[in-house]
Amino acid sequence: MFKNNSVFDKNKSSKSLKYFIITFALFILILSVISIIMFMKSIDFDIDNLTGKTTTEAVESSENIDSNNKSLSDLTGKSNILFLCENNNKLDFLCFVETDFNNGYMKVSSLDGDELVDKDKTLSDVYIETSVDGVNSVLNRMSGVTADKYIICNRKQFKDILSLFDNIQINVEKPVDYHSYEFNLELDTGKQVLSEDYLLKYLIISDNNTRSQIFCDILNSVLVLQYTENSQKLFTKFVNNCKTDISVIDYSEKIDDLVIYSKAEDRFFATVK
Repeated sequence: MFKNNSVFDKNKSSKSLKYFIITFALFILILSVISIIMFMKSIDFDIDNLTGKTTTEAVESSENIDSNNKSLSDLTGKSNILFLCENNNKLDFLCFVETDFNNGYMKVSSLDGDELVDKDKTLSDVYIETSVDGVNSVLNRMSGVTADKYIICNRKQFKDILSLFDNIQINVEKPVDYHSYEFNLELDTGKQVLSEDYLLKYLIISDNNTRSQIFCDILNSVLVLQYTENSQKLFTKFVNNCKTDISVIDYSEKIDDLVIYSKAEDRFFATVK
Protein backbone atom coordinates (compact mmCIF):
# COMPACT_ATOMS: atom_id res chain seq x y z
CA MET A 1 0.00 0.00 0.00
CA PHE A 2 1.04 3.55 -0.67
CA LYS A 3 1.79 5.89 2.21
CA ASN A 4 -0.56 8.84 2.91
CA ASN A 5 1.13 12.02 1.42
CA SER A 6 -1.54 14.57 2.50
CA VAL A 7 0.96 16.56 4.61
CA PHE A 8 3.32 17.03 1.64
CA ASP A 9 0.38 17.95 -0.60
CA LYS A 10 -0.70 20.65 1.85
CA ASN A 11 2.81 22.20 1.97
CA LYS A 12 3.01 22.23 -1.77
CA SER A 13 -0.43 23.85 -2.01
CA SER A 14 0.54 26.49 0.57
CA LYS A 15 3.69 27.45 -1.35
CA SER A 16 1.75 27.71 -4.60
CA LEU A 17 -0.80 29.99 -2.96
CA LYS A 18 1.97 32.21 -1.55
CA TYR A 19 3.60 32.57 -4.99
CA PHE A 20 0.23 33.36 -6.52
CA ILE A 21 -0.50 36.13 -3.97
CA ILE A 22 2.95 37.70 -4.42
CA THR A 23 2.63 37.56 -8.20
CA PHE A 24 -0.88 39.06 -8.12
CA ALA A 25 0.22 41.84 -5.76
CA LEU A 26 3.15 42.71 -8.04
CA PHE A 27 0.78 42.78 -11.00
CA ILE A 28 -1.59 45.18 -9.19
CA LEU A 29 1.34 47.39 -8.14
CA ILE A 30 2.74 47.57 -11.68
CA LEU A 31 -0.74 48.26 -13.07
CA SER A 32 -1.25 51.07 -10.55
CA VAL A 33 2.09 52.69 -11.40
CA ILE A 34 1.25 52.56 -15.11
CA SER A 35 -2.19 54.06 -14.44
CA ILE A 36 -0.68 56.88 -12.36
CA ILE A 37 1.89 57.63 -15.08
CA MET A 38 -0.83 57.72 -17.75
CA PHE A 39 -3.01 59.98 -15.57
CA MET A 40 -0.16 62.41 -14.85
CA LYS A 41 0.66 62.50 -18.56
CA SER A 42 -2.95 63.44 -19.32
CA ILE A 43 -2.58 66.56 -17.12
CA ASP A 44 0.91 67.34 -18.42
CA PHE A 45 2.42 66.28 -15.10
CA ASP A 46 1.04 69.53 -13.56
CA ILE A 47 -1.14 68.90 -10.50
CA ASP A 48 -2.41 72.53 -10.71
CA ASN A 49 -4.39 71.50 -13.77
CA LEU A 50 -6.73 69.60 -11.44
CA THR A 51 -7.90 72.96 -10.01
CA GLY A 52 -8.78 74.41 -13.40
CA LYS A 53 -5.87 76.82 -13.36
CA THR A 54 -5.42 76.56 -17.12
CA THR A 55 -9.07 77.37 -17.76
CA THR A 56 -8.98 80.36 -15.43
CA GLU A 57 -5.83 81.73 -17.00
CA ALA A 58 -7.36 81.30 -20.43
CA VAL A 59 -10.42 83.28 -19.36
CA GLU A 60 -8.26 85.98 -17.78
CA SER A 61 -6.10 86.11 -20.88
CA SER A 62 -9.21 86.48 -22.99
CA GLU A 63 -10.44 89.28 -20.76
CA ASN A 64 -7.09 91.04 -21.06
CA ILE A 65 -7.20 90.78 -24.83
CA ASP A 66 -10.76 92.13 -24.78
CA SER A 67 -9.69 94.99 -22.50
CA ASN A 68 -6.76 95.89 -24.71
CA ASN A 69 -8.95 96.02 -27.79
CA LYS A 70 -11.29 98.66 -26.36
CA SER A 71 -11.08 102.07 -27.98
CA LEU A 72 -12.67 105.45 -27.43
CA SER A 73 -13.12 105.93 -31.17
CA ASP A 74 -16.74 104.81 -31.05
CA LEU A 75 -17.68 107.04 -28.10
CA THR A 76 -19.25 110.42 -28.79
CA GLY A 77 -20.85 113.17 -26.78
CA LYS A 78 -20.04 115.76 -24.15
CA SER A 79 -20.86 116.29 -20.49
CA ASN A 80 -20.27 119.12 -18.04
CA ILE A 81 -20.55 118.26 -14.36
CA LEU A 82 -20.38 120.77 -11.53
CA PHE A 83 -19.14 119.57 -8.13
CA LEU A 84 -19.70 121.82 -5.12
CA CYS A 85 -18.41 121.29 -1.57
CA GLU A 86 -20.28 123.31 1.05
CA ASN A 87 -19.78 123.95 4.75
CA ASN A 88 -22.56 125.40 6.93
CA ASN A 89 -24.44 126.43 3.77
CA LYS A 90 -21.43 128.36 2.47
CA LEU A 91 -19.32 127.27 -0.46
CA ASP A 92 -15.86 125.85 0.22
CA PHE A 93 -15.00 125.35 -3.45
CA LEU A 94 -16.32 124.08 -6.74
CA CYS A 95 -14.76 121.91 -9.43
CA PHE A 96 -16.07 121.88 -12.98
CA VAL A 97 -15.42 118.78 -15.11
CA GLU A 98 -15.79 119.04 -18.90
CA THR A 99 -15.64 115.73 -20.78
CA ASP A 100 -15.63 115.62 -24.58
CA PHE A 101 -15.37 112.22 -26.26
CA ASN A 102 -15.53 113.83 -29.71
CA ASN A 103 -12.28 115.69 -29.14
CA GLY A 104 -10.77 113.35 -26.53
CA TYR A 105 -10.36 115.34 -23.35
CA MET A 106 -11.47 115.71 -19.74
CA LYS A 107 -10.68 119.14 -18.33
CA VAL A 108 -11.02 120.29 -14.72
CA SER A 109 -11.25 123.86 -13.47
CA SER A 110 -11.87 125.16 -9.95
CA LEU A 111 -13.09 128.22 -8.09
CA ASP A 112 -12.82 129.17 -4.45
CA GLY A 113 -15.93 130.06 -2.48
CA ASP A 114 -14.34 133.36 -1.41
CA GLU A 115 -13.59 134.43 -4.96
CA LEU A 116 -15.15 137.74 -6.01
CA VAL A 117 -17.49 137.35 -8.95
CA ASP A 118 -19.41 140.63 -8.94
CA LYS A 119 -18.15 143.76 -7.18
CA ASP A 120 -18.29 142.85 -3.46
CA LYS A 121 -20.13 139.58 -4.01
CA THR A 122 -18.30 136.26 -3.61
CA LEU A 123 -19.16 132.93 -5.13
CA SER A 124 -20.36 131.81 -1.68
CA ASP A 125 -22.75 134.80 -1.61
CA VAL A 126 -24.17 133.71 -4.96
CA TYR A 127 -24.55 130.14 -3.70
CA ILE A 128 -26.31 131.28 -0.51
CA GLU A 129 -28.72 133.48 -2.47
CA THR A 130 -29.48 131.36 -5.52
CA SER A 131 -27.98 127.91 -4.88
CA VAL A 132 -26.57 125.88 -7.77
CA ASP A 133 -28.56 127.71 -10.46
CA GLY A 134 -26.92 131.01 -9.55
CA VAL A 135 -23.46 129.44 -9.50
CA ASN A 136 -24.13 127.92 -12.91
CA SER A 137 -25.08 131.35 -14.25
CA VAL A 138 -21.83 132.80 -12.91
CA LEU A 139 -19.86 130.03 -14.62
CA ASN A 140 -21.63 130.71 -17.89
CA ARG A 141 -20.91 134.42 -17.63
CA MET A 142 -17.24 133.91 -16.71
CA SER A 143 -16.27 131.08 -19.06
CA GLY A 144 -19.15 130.49 -21.44
CA VAL A 145 -19.86 126.96 -20.14
CA THR A 146 -22.89 125.59 -18.31
CA ALA A 147 -23.18 122.43 -16.23
CA ASP A 148 -25.45 119.63 -17.42
CA LYS A 149 -25.50 117.99 -14.00
CA TYR A 150 -24.47 118.96 -10.49
CA ILE A 151 -23.24 117.24 -7.32
CA ILE A 152 -23.41 119.00 -3.94
CA CYS A 153 -21.75 117.60 -0.80
CA ASN A 154 -20.96 118.92 2.61
CA ARG A 155 -17.59 118.06 4.09
CA LYS A 156 -18.73 114.89 5.83
CA GLN A 157 -20.58 113.64 2.77
CA PHE A 158 -17.57 114.26 0.56
CA LYS A 159 -15.34 112.27 2.91
CA ASP A 160 -17.93 109.46 2.91
CA ILE A 161 -17.81 109.39 -0.88
CA LEU A 162 -14.00 109.31 -0.92
CA SER A 163 -14.09 106.39 1.54
CA LEU A 164 -15.84 104.26 -1.11
CA PHE A 165 -12.56 104.04 -3.03
CA ASP A 166 -9.16 102.56 -2.18
CA ASN A 167 -5.76 103.95 -3.05
CA ILE A 168 -6.63 107.39 -4.39
CA GLN A 169 -3.12 108.52 -5.24
CA ILE A 170 -2.41 112.24 -5.03
CA ASN A 171 0.74 113.97 -6.24
CA VAL A 172 1.68 116.63 -3.68
CA GLU A 173 3.87 118.98 -5.71
CA LYS A 174 4.92 121.29 -2.86
CA PRO A 175 5.32 120.56 0.86
CA VAL A 176 2.32 121.64 2.93
CA ASP A 177 2.64 123.19 6.38
CA TYR A 178 -0.76 124.70 7.16
CA HIS A 179 -1.99 125.77 10.58
CA SER A 180 -5.23 127.57 11.50
CA TYR A 181 -7.80 127.70 14.28
CA GLU A 182 -9.90 125.23 12.26
CA PHE A 183 -7.35 122.54 11.41
CA ASN A 184 -3.68 121.80 10.72
CA LEU A 185 -2.23 119.97 7.74
CA GLU A 186 1.34 118.90 7.01
CA LEU A 187 2.27 116.97 3.86
CA ASP A 188 5.54 115.95 2.22
CA THR A 189 6.00 116.17 -1.53
CA GLY A 190 5.50 113.21 -3.85
CA LYS A 191 2.81 110.73 -4.89
CA GLN A 192 0.95 109.33 -1.91
CA VAL A 193 -2.37 107.92 -0.72
CA LEU A 194 -4.07 110.37 1.63
CA SER A 195 -6.85 109.69 4.11
CA GLU A 196 -10.27 111.11 3.28
CA ASP A 197 -9.80 113.75 5.98
CA TYR A 198 -6.36 114.86 4.72
CA LEU A 199 -7.54 114.87 1.12
CA LEU A 200 -10.51 117.11 1.88
CA LYS A 201 -8.34 119.50 3.90
CA TYR A 202 -5.80 119.62 1.09
CA LEU A 203 -8.56 120.58 -1.35
CA ILE A 204 -9.90 123.27 0.98
CA ILE A 205 -6.58 125.07 1.50
CA SER A 206 -5.25 124.82 -2.07
CA ASP A 207 -5.34 127.50 -4.75
CA ASN A 208 -7.55 126.91 -7.78
CA ASN A 209 -4.85 125.41 -9.99
CA THR A 210 -3.62 122.98 -7.31
CA ARG A 211 -7.19 122.07 -6.41
CA SER A 212 -7.92 121.29 -10.05
CA GLN A 213 -4.87 119.00 -10.19
CA ILE A 214 -5.96 117.21 -7.00
CA PHE A 215 -9.40 116.66 -8.50
CA CYS A 216 -7.76 115.30 -11.66
CA ASP A 217 -5.82 112.82 -9.51
CA ILE A 218 -9.07 111.74 -7.85
CA LEU A 219 -10.85 111.22 -11.19
CA ASN A 220 -7.90 109.32 -12.67
CA SER A 221 -7.85 107.05 -9.60
CA VAL A 222 -11.57 106.20 -9.52
CA LEU A 223 -12.43 106.00 -13.24
CA VAL A 224 -10.79 102.59 -13.55
CA LEU A 225 -12.09 99.13 -14.32
CA GLN A 226 -12.04 98.09 -10.67
CA TYR A 227 -14.87 100.53 -9.99
CA THR A 228 -16.66 101.04 -13.31
CA GLU A 229 -17.41 97.33 -13.78
CA ASN A 230 -18.81 97.05 -10.25
CA SER A 231 -20.41 100.46 -9.98
CA GLN A 232 -24.07 99.82 -9.18
CA LYS A 233 -23.58 99.65 -5.41
CA LEU A 234 -21.10 102.51 -5.58
CA PHE A 235 -23.63 104.66 -7.42
CA THR A 236 -26.31 103.90 -4.83
CA LYS A 237 -24.00 104.87 -1.98
CA PHE A 238 -22.88 107.93 -3.92
CA VAL A 239 -26.38 109.35 -4.43
CA ASN A 240 -27.18 108.68 -0.77
CA ASN A 241 -24.23 110.85 0.26
CA CYS A 242 -24.92 113.96 -1.79
CA LYS A 243 -27.49 116.14 -3.52
CA THR A 244 -27.45 115.56 -7.25
CA ASP A 245 -29.65 115.62 -10.33
CA ILE A 246 -27.79 112.61 -11.78
CA SER A 247 -30.55 110.01 -11.98
CA VAL A 248 -30.58 106.22 -12.22
CA ILE A 249 -31.53 106.65 -15.88
CA ASP A 250 -28.48 108.88 -16.44
CA TYR A 251 -26.30 106.25 -14.76
CA SER A 252 -27.77 103.42 -16.87
CA GLU A 253 -27.22 105.37 -20.10
CA LYS A 254 -23.61 106.33 -19.35
CA ILE A 255 -22.11 103.42 -17.42
CA ASP A 256 -21.25 101.40 -20.55
CA ASP A 257 -19.31 104.37 -21.90
CA LEU A 258 -17.40 104.65 -18.62
CA VAL A 259 -16.53 100.94 -18.73
CA ILE A 260 -15.20 101.33 -22.27
CA TYR A 261 -13.32 104.46 -21.21
CA SER A 262 -11.64 102.64 -18.30
CA LYS A 263 -10.62 99.72 -20.57
CA ALA A 264 -9.44 101.67 -23.58
CA GLU A 265 -5.79 101.72 -24.63
CA ASP A 266 -6.28 105.20 -26.08
CA ARG A 267 -7.88 106.47 -22.88
CA PHE A 268 -7.31 110.15 -22.13
CA PHE A 269 -6.83 111.33 -18.55
CA ALA A 270 -8.26 114.26 -16.64
CA THR A 271 -6.07 117.33 -16.88
CA VAL A 272 -6.21 120.89 -15.58
CA LYS A 273 -7.95 123.31 -17.91
